[in-house]
Amino acid sequence: MIFPTSIKIGRRGVPKFYMLDLPYPPHHFLSRMIRYRKWSMKRAGQTVNVKMENAEVELMPSVWTAVFSEWMYWKEQYIEFLPWNAKTVLDVGAACGETALLYLLHGAEKVICFEPGLDNFRLLERNSLRNTWNVSSFQERFHLGMLSSIEFDFMKMDCEGCEGELLKAERLPPCVIEVHQNKVRVEDLMRRFPGLRLAKRQIGLRFGLSVIGSPLPLDAANRR
Repeated sequence: MIFPTSIKIGRRGVPKFYMLDLPYPPHHFLSRMIRYRKWSMKRAGQTVNVKMENAEVELMPSVWTAVFSEWMYWKEQYIEFLPWNAKTVLDVGAACGETALLYLLHGAEKVICFEPGLDNFRLLERNSLRNTWNVSSFQERFHLGMLSSIEFDFMKMDCEGCEGELLKAERLPPCVIEVHQNKVRVEDLMRRFPGLRLAKRQIGLRFGLSVIGSPLPLDAANRR
């Protein structure tokens, strides 16, 4: 069972629960505690060790707070667009392997991970070895050539800005794309690829986060 690292009382006497340094209103925190009741976590120096979904993973603290906040939504949004017969997933912005785990749990046979951050990448490789995942990992930033040079069935992209490269593409694979703090970018992508749509259940809209995708490949609207 996961426990908060601290509880603080707000100005109006309402407690806030903290997972590491991230605050939650009581109902948000408790809903996650219920959903993740079979998980466990502990700090281990500069990282966090987590037992979850029949896996043991070591995560950077910032990645752990993202998993704690969003896993319940990823299971809907990141899987919503996944074709039933997709066996190989391209994971752009793979962090420590948490979304690779998600796709392996949902029918993927192989995940090809790209993660430029050194600390995240080291943990990605460590988690893959520890759990014997069928994962190929590369410490590299996304570039458009990956769409044509790599064989895969579905792409997940969460790369804090590199989704702008997709505006230069003539064709998108089946995909899910997470876009942060950039409403214009979302609108531009959906205009260029009209088949893209918002996930049925959004998360973090107050922070400007959008999740868009398509279960089918899409041609650009102005493709000749």
